[in-house]
Amino acid sequence: MTYRGEELARVCVHPRRGEQVLTAADHAVIQRVCAYAGPALDGARALAETIASRSQIVLAREEERKRMRAILHDDLAPSFSGLSLTASALTRYVGDGNPRTAEVAARLAEEFSVAMRQLRDLAYDLRPPALDDRGLVPALHDRLVGGDRPTVVIEADAASRSSLPAAVESAAFRIVSEAVTNVRRHAAASTCTIELSCDKHALRFRVTDDGIGLASGATHGVGLTSMRERATELGGALRVGRAGQHGTLVEGWLPLGAAGGGES
Repeated sequence: MTYRGEELARVCVHPRRGEQVLTAADHAVIQRVCAYAGPALDGARALAETIASRSQIVLAREEERKRMRAILHDDLAPSFSGLSLTASALTRYVGDGNPRTAEVAARLAEEFSVAMRQLRDLAYDLRPPALDDRGLVPALHDRLVGGDRPTVVIEADAASRSSLPAAVESAAFRIVSEAVTNVRRHAAASTCTIELSCDKHALRFRVTDDGIGLASGATHGVGLTSMRERATELGGALRVGRAGQHGTLVEGWLPLGAAGGGES
């Protein structure tokens, strides 16, 4: 059974009891059944794939919420609890005329500074402000260029530096950032190059390095799975492979249209 040039199933039909072969009428009925069943089977498969993809998206979202909850519970909650205790002590010392007032006030100011940094980091993880203020390329530059090896180079055409849909900017930022993070952790590379290009249909990205490349038989971890899910959630695609004889290549595209899809 084929539909749109793809074999979807094989139908086995035996002659009736007492007959040796199928008749011409039997063949006509079978062809007619397959003609109707092909689109239905293709639709059922597409629905199952959509449900599975949606499930993966929900799972990824719940993992992200779990991570955020851990940050709030493990980092911010103790910080603000400490602030409350310090403020209470400061109030008591001020009332008693205790000379430790200045010391406690200084500690309170430092604890406020730490809590504010944690809040800024949390907000940055939700959506980097630079994406809204200056766009994708400057945000990637601020996040990735400089610091530890490898040297990160960004090559972007004029279109990718212009205003892009918010969801596309966010997905591209996180995919590329995760790819560079993987290079820094695993590749032992000296250079990592980010290439961005854009036309009226899609934003395309390539991240390559000159490191040791993918190990034979390596399995994709949470990071690569998350990158692929971010791309497919918007109707795009992502591929991971070797960059020539050495290094690793991460490349993909994200549709700019509201509906997405339509490209392979």
